[in-house]
Amino acid sequence: MTPILIHGFLRSGTTALYRSIHKVAPALTYEWNIMDKFSKYDIISTKKKLCEHLTNIKGTYHQMNTNLDGIIDAITKLDANNSTSLLTKMYEKIAKINKSPIWGDKTPNWINMDIVLRRWPNIKIIFIYRNGLDAVASAAWRKLCPSIDEGLRRWTNNILSWIKWSKNAKYLLNIKQEEMLVKPDKIHNQLSNFIGISIDRSEIHKVLYHNTPTGAGPNGIIEAKHKLSHVGRWKRECPNIIIKSKTKECLHRLGYHIPHSQTL
Repeated sequence: MTPILIHGFLRSGTTALYRSIHKVAPALTYEWNIMDKFSKYDIISTKKKLCEHLTNIKGTYHQMNTNLDGIIDAITKLDANNSTSLLTKMYEKIAKINKSPIWGDKTPNWINMDIVLRRWPNIKIIFIYRNGLDAVASAAWRKLCPSIDEGLRRWTNNILSWIKWSKNAKYLLNIKQEEMLVKPDKIHNQLSNFIGISIDRSEIHKVLYHNTPTGAGPNGIIEAKHKLSHVGRWKRECPNIIIKSKTKECLHRLGYHIPHSQTL
């Protein structure tokens, strides 16, 4: 059973991908953020720390419908000799219970992909990216980063990390968020072929355009349901931003172009 990892910078579309796939892959977990963890510990310490981690996320919104108590109890009984074996057996058990053909996690922002690739050399990674200026503007609006400048620094590091680890990934599907918005059927076919499961085409359309929950930002403003309204949002929310050279290089590498007047 091949694991799956959905990854990308925050506010780039990882949740949309998760919702599109989760119905046919219920063992795909939501931001457990454990696939690169516990590598330095013995098996007893790993079990303890894994159980503590799952206990800490038990009350968070996206874990409300997950039977974490049952999973924590199962972890203590699993026969494993290292952290990789333990995580694999835990996920395989979750997959068996949920009759899911694949397992894995949706982990945004930062992950040590070198550890992940050593643990599961055949892991299938779905990396989604978005214009960094829009992603950071959205993150700042939701108070997910302390400032635009710090957000751009983090986004740039995320892309530079992707450039590095992508050379060692056997199975990697890169998705441009803006293309997913205008060509959802194309992305549907790519996803289905990549993970080896037929995804309901209507799920992607539903997630992108219809039944996704709207969320209020820090000022109580409700975000528009139509996701295309967020393409180019940085021009409205931080039009005078100055972009440093490394960020500019990453934007250009991904096919995004910005006015010369806004670069250092």
